[in-house]
Amino acid sequence: MYIPRYYVLSDVDFDESTFNHAYMVKTEKLLSDFSDEDSKRHFSYWDRLEYDVCSEYYIVDSGKKSFKSKAFSCKGLAERFSRLKYLHQIEEFAHEYGLLGIPYPELDSLDPKDSTINLGISGFKVEPSNLWLDEIENIKKLMKLYSILKKYRSGFLNELDETLFDYKENKRFEGHYSITWYDGVDTYVPIQYEDIENASLETIYREVLVSSIEQKIAKSVYLSSKFIDSPKTPIGFYALEIRYSQSLLTAIYYDLWSKIKQNEDIDFCANPNCNLPYEKKPRQEYCQNSCKQEAYRIRKNAERNL
Repeated sequence: MYIPRYYVLSDVDFDESTFNHAYMVKTEKLLSDFSDEDSKRHFSYWDRLEYDVCSEYYIVDSGKKSFKSKAFSCKGLAERFSRLKYLHQIEEFAHEYGLLGIPYPELDSLDPKDSTINLGISGFKVEPSNLWLDEIENIKKLMKLYSILKKYRSGFLNELDETLFDYKENKRFEGHYSITWYDGVDTYVPIQYEDIENASLETIYREVLVSSIEQKIAKSVYLSSKFIDSPKTPIGFYALEIRYSQSLLTAIYYDLWSKIKQNEDIDFCANPNCNLPYEKKPRQEYCQNSCKQEAYRIRKNAERNL
């Protein structure tokens, strides 16, 4: 059984948690060698979805339980997750943090009588690697969107990019549209036909940013309380509210949400071949020295070609 860890969404300790590591496995090997029938069944569910989510690689619960003295904090997860580019990096991340807890996109195509579906995100044992890549890309888009909107409101940008979004008509409901990203990926943010022409671009930016994150965290954030002894209070203690989640994906989006609430800057590497988010230190322009050196070579090559 997959036992999830708890991801603390505030800077306090929470209950100790037991969890399983995850690792990456090639699809053919999963089908031919994996003895866990439950994991095979989860794989087959992904395979039966109406649209293609089949991957060459899957992230699989290892079944090896580990123990930590306290749960993980979500702080910094969004940046780290957004920087994953290669499959070996994804595997390292999954081994450290576990499965994302990606819900099945189309429950209609699954057997509603299956009890494992009712377990929710904590019951999933297999996740397609290409859905990990989709979530990584979505986090990067939202970070970029927030950064652009913040610079625009601060006066560092004169106008917003109109090509960042497009619109797609709902085939079931005439006159109803949803906002899509520039690459056609649906944001699942609805918009009426008349609002496409009348709504300001800033409003659309804000709506996509807020709604996209709310969709990911709305049903997966839980609240607990921790009571702290204090002789300074009339009743001798005070209650500390603790928000937590069993979903790594929720913790990642909550980390991004926290940055927005606290009006934190999100910086991107100045190397044009990287341009990934990173936690910036004073006077730092590049996420690492190799990017600084690569950007220097790019500038020198451009100067020689003038």
